[in-house]
Amino acid sequence: MERSWGHHCPSSDCLDTLLGGGVMTGELTELTGVPASGKTQLCHSLAVAGVLHSNSTVLWVDSTGGFSATRLHSVLTNTPPSGQASERMLERIKVHRLFNLFDLMNLLEATSKQVSNQTDWFHANLHLVLIDSVTPLLSPLLGGHGGQGHALLSCLAALLRSIAHEHSIAVVYTNNTVSDMTKSEGVKPSLGQTWACVPHTRVSLSPPSHSAASWPHHPQPPSSPQVVESGERVAKLTKSSRLAVDVCTSCVITDRASFQTHPTRPNFTVVYKI
Repeated sequence: MERSWGHHCPSSDCLDTLLGGGVMTGELTELTGVPASGKTQLCHSLAVAGVLHSNSTVLWVDSTGGFSATRLHSVLTNTPPSGQASERMLERIKVHRLFNLFDLMNLLEATSKQVSNQTDWFHANLHLVLIDSVTPLLSPLLGGHGGQGHALLSCLAALLRSIAHEHSIAVVYTNNTVSDMTKSEGVKPSLGQTWACVPHTRVSLSPPSHSAASWPHHPQPPSSPQVVESGERVAKLTKSSRLAVDVCTSCVITDRASFQTHPTRPNFTVVYKI
């Protein structure tokens, strides 16, 4: 199958609005935010969008135990158009649970070879790779390991970029945040300056307590980060090689577990006073 580089991959209402059409193939997109900000839920929406609007397949790497087949099915059955053969579509999403960096790199290298050789229907149609999350795989290697941890981080970055660019695949991964009171939001993405240069696009998600008005003043995450309650989120474009940054869109996680653009506040720009 011929692959075209640099087109939008179907994503979710939230990212379609913010990114002008969705995540871009051939690029790395980072979703960052404190616990319970909706990163994993947005990944569920992205996976559904990836199989709902085309014959594409999705590879999901789960390093946190956050993947939920029940939640995925809920998003799929409540996403128009209705009447889709949900079970058949779910078969186009392949999930790997990995808990160390070396297993991830082995999987990515094998996946790249299988896509190149088009060894099967799944890899011939692979257009989206989701990794939730890179943080627990990389952060243990960055403390007290000298330059080895940063070398491994650079190896992973090069591998992700290679897969995205050579095979026209949209690579989306999640990352946590750490406190940084020099920033207007009070937080910054984890994994340091080396990793900060890796993604082409970065979207920062805020939980309900981090609304646009309170974001700079309340960097602490909610008390129960394991539970993502339905409610409003703010998605802010903080890095892009193509679009203006610091533009936000207001999103809502509905009771049906989907991630949709806020009906009355689809797009707005936030300017913080320093």
